[in-house]
Amino acid sequence: MGASVPPLGPDAGPGCRAPSKPSADRAAVTGYASGAVSQFRPEPTGLAEAFAQEPELVLACLNGAGAQSVSVAQHILRAAQLALAARPQYADLHCYAAHAALAAGAPQVARKLLAAALTINPEYADARVLAGHVALLCGQGREAREHLERALAGGADFPDVHMLLGRVWELEQDWARAGAAYQRALALNENMTAAREALAALPVMPPDGKSHELPA
Repeated sequence: MGASVPPLGPDAGPGCRAPSKPSADRAAVTGYASGAVSQFRPEPTGLAEAFAQEPELVLACLNGAGAQSVSVAQHILRAAQLALAARPQYADLHCYAAHAALAAGAPQVARKLLAAALTINPEYADARVLAGHVALLCGQGREAREHLERALAGGADFPDVHMLLGRVWELEQDWARAGAAYQRALALNENMTAAREALAALPVMPPDGKSHELPA
């Protein structure tokens, strides 16, 4: 059988994280999160124990060591998957593991992980937005739109969300809605160069004939 992390303790009920405990690999995990790949290379089981206790460490390691190569991101993903075997009820761990899957070049794996996160917590906004992004990467425009519109309905009125939705509308060749999405992104962040460039690149004007440019 494969390696595994210790099971939940008696006081860790569904939806609750187990009490933190010292890890023998803690120094290695901390070093890995700082990006010191050459000096620290914790085993997947050591990383998994840390991830099961503190799911946010998945992102810390991705932003540190994981940013340096796909193979390192794959190592982090494997550890996150081991952690999930012991903590399958943690929606955030599923979401962070999906980030690792994306960094490891496995969008379909990320898609499954996000589906699990949203099954646990359908109102998990970060997972919903990431699911929209991943669906878009996988060419699933309708699925992406459903995720993003639900995120917006739940209050995720952020520039990046509107940018993603604009990309969805472009896939559907709905230039008017794409332009409206990019305009909303700019209204929320007037310095968002990507939104301004996306507006300029639209092939036609919206049916109302109004300029895409926002008032100065």
